[in-house]
Amino acid sequence: MSKMLTEFKGLCENDRISLIKYGLFELFFIRSIINYDIKQQYWRVPLLNNRTAILRLEIMQYLPKNIYYLSRIFLHKIMLEWEHDSVILDLCLTQHGFTFYIEIA
Repeated sequence: MSKMLTEFKGLCENDRISLIKYGLFELFFIRSIINYDIKQQYWRVPLLNNRTAILRLEIMQYLPKNIYYLSRIFLHKIMLEWEHDSVILDLCLTQHGFTFYIEIA
């Protein structure tokens, strides 16, 4: 998918690796929004054979650097925005790809 982005092709290999390496965490959240349940605070991850795995947000408490706290704030803010106007958020996610961020302050 990233090879289809015109701007991504124009970067040198080291910059592309850095974008993927350091942007993976943010990209995970952006891509996983549609599977997140804000009330129960977990993701439903579709698996093979019509099975689903449940990943609770609490699992991130064991990660370093307040990732749990920041992730919870990020997810709640973006979910509230999505519930308010899902069409706009869908367009933003599609348009900006890797560079979609929400201010956490």
